Amino acid sequence: MSTSHRIDPMQILVDEHRVIERVLTALATWGEAVRRGGPVDPERLAAFVDFLRGYADAIHHGKEEKLVFRALLQHGAPPAIAAQLAAIQRDHESARLLIGDLSAAAKHAGAWSPTERDALARTAQSYVSLLRRHIRDEDTVVFPATWTAMPESLRQPVADACATFDAAHAAQAAQLRDLADTLARAYEG
Repeated sequence: MSTSHRIDPMQILVDEHRVIERVLTALATWGEAVRRGGPVDPERLAAFVDFLRGYADAIHHGKEEKLVFRALLQHGAPPAIAAQLAAIQRDHESARLLIGDLSAAAKHAGAWSPTERDALARTAQSYVSLLRRHIRDEDTVVFPATWTAMPESLRQPVADACATFDAAHAAQAAQLRDLADTLARAYEG
């Protein structure tokens, strides 16, 4: 896909972070309410999981891993950048494990004991803490370093690949951003 204007994939990824952060705030609020004895709504938890798997992981992390980072690593990233990208990949894997735990909790049947509530709240908080730190690291260190290290000859092909990816996932991304708005609005205020 050729673009008539310059697309900055790093800025798109940063903008996606702002969407994810709204859901992280909602998840933190929800988890704290659960910890204090509030209702554990499996449908609400499943909605969080749907957003986290669909948008934060499949769309956002997928674009990072499969397009931006892979291109730089295949080209031969400087060792310091390669180490940063490996750390980001480890964060993605840790996040996937926590999402799996949240997904399993959404299938829980019956009443929740205080111990189960506490474990669920800790899992939600662990995910929120991991992703908040991860986003801060990407926004302030990894993305600027990645783009700076990327040779000019790779920048436009990466931008084009990201634009193609975004076009292919536009409908799903729009639905998931709507879900993000719904989740965020439920806990704002």
